Amino acid sequence: ITLLVIFANSIWIAVDTDLNTEPVLIDAPPVFQMIENIFCMYFTFEISIRFLAFRSKLLCFSDGWFIFDSVLVLLMVVETWIISLILVLSGGQSSRALGSGSLLRILNVVKMLRISRVARLLRSVPELLILLKGVRAASRAVFVLFLLWFVIIYVYALVFCRLSRDAPMAIDTKFRTVPEAINTLLLEGILPDFKGIMTAELASEHFLFYPLMLTFIIVAVLTLMNMLVGVLVEVVGAIASSEKDSVVACHLACELRNWMIAHGYDMDAHISNQQFQQMLVEPQVVKIVNDVGVDSLMV
Repeated sequence: ITLLVIFANSIWIAVDTDLNTEPVLIDAPPVFQMIENIFCMYFTFEISIRFLAFRSKLLCFSDGWFIFDSVLVLLMVVETWIISLILVLSGGQSSRALGSGSLLRILNVVKMLRISRVARLLRSVPELLILLKGVRAASRAVFVLFLLWFVIIYVYALVFCRLSRDAPMAIDTKFRTVPEAINTLLLEGILPDFKGIMTAELASEHFLFYPLMLTFIIVAVLTLMNMLVGVLVEVVGAIASSEKDSVVACHLACELRNWMIAHGYDMDAHISNQQFQQMLVEPQVVKIVNDVGVDSLMV
């Protein structure tokens, strides 16, 4: 049930992001207030039951998932109940009572952190956990690769900036400064498919948009897509190896069956260990077995 509630809460976060423009819950339409309170009550009840289930309450601090869920529930309680109660008791009925815009930005960050609860769904899908462990294991190699990548871009950006000072305007605008040269080499030289979304307008909207989009491209597109290619190659290789073994086994069985029929063996009777050992010293049987890569002496 909890996994279904987490899944429903993940979908609801998308609905709330699109349709609820109010920064605090007390200003939101009644349907948003009701559903947020339902989710908050359920997750609070669920984390309380899990806490009471510990034989020794101090053991809860050794459970990483419990600590993770507790922090998320605490943030949800603060956003849903405590801030709303403070606004009501202070006489403020809107987000204007909060005054500082920085506090509103903190609330937005708290809302975005709620989506991290989806990580609990990964525990129910072992294949996803295996892929994530693979990403973590390869993270050092990927980091070093991208560091080398950046060093090469930086060196060439310096060279192009020097050479473009007396170049035509069309080239000079792309390599006018080192950051612009790095951006040009990155988007037009290495990641041309993403040039349409990695624009200057995106960076001007919010200082986090550009690095977040770049991180998304590196993780979701470059890293995971290459992992997908590796997984597909491994699966195809395993299937090909299995099919090859099946074909070899069928061929070996057919050849041995033909030899046994030619030498008068009863195909409906069981072969004793002694008969099998006698078969393995026959020159024709030895040739049949060796042709498929099996050492008759070891058998």
